[in-house]
Amino acid sequence: MNLWPFCKSTRDVLKMNAAQLDLALQKLAQDSSFETKINALQALVKYWHGEITPADGYADAELAELQLPRALRWWYSWAGKRTEVVSGDGVFASVEHLLSADEFGRLWIWSENQGVFHRTVSAVGEDPLIYQSDWNGGDDGEWKCEGMSLLELLMQLCVFEAQSEYWGLADIEESQLAAFTANVPRLPISPWPAWDPAYKFAIGFFVGRGVYATVHDLAGAYTLMVQAKSPNELQWLYELIPAEQWDSREF
Repeated sequence: MNLWPFCKSTRDVLKMNAAQLDLALQKLAQDSSFETKINALQALVKYWHGEITPADGYADAELAELQLPRALRWWYSWAGKRTEVVSGDGVFASVEHLLSADEFGRLWIWSENQGVFHRTVSAVGEDPLIYQSDWNGGDDGEWKCEGMSLLELLMQLCVFEAQSEYWGLADIEESQLAAFTANVPRLPISPWPAWDPAYKFAIGFFVGRGVYATVHDLAGAYTLMVQAKSPNELQWLYELIPAEQWDSREF
């Protein structure tokens, strides 16, 4: 169990920053405008991955020849060189590896780590919707809309790729999930679905109170992966999930 001693000033700063993030996400739940999504994404990145500096983005001149939707151009110019924010377990296309739009006008922007499936987005528009290939990697032309926009995918990837030394993994009951989400709300974005309807699972993303989590919904069986920047943000989980129920934990 990690018991690294957080001083009071550090805890106070974390609480303040977490409260600012929660406020940005509450606004997102009420307003899905482009500007509100940008603010929520910036808050997520800064809290979980650190400050973004001008050197982390590409200059306008470096992007001038690329046909990009507004949201992707903004991302590359703001944090495009911080590839670890949205890549790791999966791969979000960097500027250097972004291919030109295919014959359908789509940019291939994300790949599962074994290349089993991919995500594309229109090369035009403001914040276009994401399309996912089938599990043949899209070679047979089968794609479906995931119900999320590009900025919303970036928010989820920011959570999906975040790492912390304070974490826990547990299989939980539906009642425990309800109690957890009462404290740590779901990002107001469509979950990641399985492409094949024969596979009944989805991945939901949850952020709040200095905690982030993914929940794998396996047709009513739930696996919770939870992390935080300090062990203090996870202490309340002892009352919700008994010690013997955790598969692994470091807090």
